[in-house]
Amino acid sequence: MILSTQQPAYFPSLDFFWNAVQSDILILTDHFQYIKRSPATVSARLQISQPALRLPVKHGSPKRPLSKKVFDPNSHWSKKHLHTIRHMFHHTPYAYYYLPIIEELLENHPPDLAGFLYATLSALISLLHLNVQLLRSSELNNAGTNETLITEWCRQTNSSAYAADSAIFNEGRVDEKILLQNGIACARFAPFPDYHILQSNRDLSILHFLFRFGPEAGYMLRQYLP
Repeated sequence: MILSTQQPAYFPSLDFFWNAVQSDILILTDHFQYIKRSPATVSARLQISQPALRLPVKHGSPKRPLSKKVFDPNSHWSKKHLHTIRHMFHHTPYAYYYLPIIEELLENHPPDLAGFLYATLSALISLLHLNVQLLRSSELNNAGTNETLITEWCRQTNSSAYAADSAIFNEGRVDEKILLQNGIACARFAPFPDYHILQSNRDLSILHFLFRFGPEAGYMLRQYLP
């Protein structure tokens, strides 16, 4: 079992799912401090010439963790986002199937940001047919160093390895030696595939890819796994 961690993100790009598909368990690190205008509240672009979608959260203490942030109750963001998504993708081959699912997610969203991101990412992973279990770090033990956390999460999920971008290890954000001492093997994510269709859609929201390719979208990611 391979465990990985990523920050929760709103309709993220293909990179998020390329990393996710290389693990068995993905921990969404929602216990970290909330950061304004991060991928948690700003989506990847829906189309090349279009701006990103932005989630409005209630103002409060800037030092609160992401798991404690709630949406601005005075904003009607979900209706606006639905209108934009319908406008962008109503003509795509798989709009008839995916639009009702996205509409359900947005119309009946929970009041908290982390809960909403977990729900949308879970749904997208399911639609892509990726065999990845999604968990939230705020619902697990989240006290200690990065190495302590990863070791504990691996223990709780019966995982024997931790996967991450090479930069995570190279920049010292996670000490590979400590994980190895704790009995956790370390793996580096394979680079994003040098395949034209994937590369040309890489920086766009997963919605763009999913609405265009439908059931094949997840397969197109999985077939390039090392």
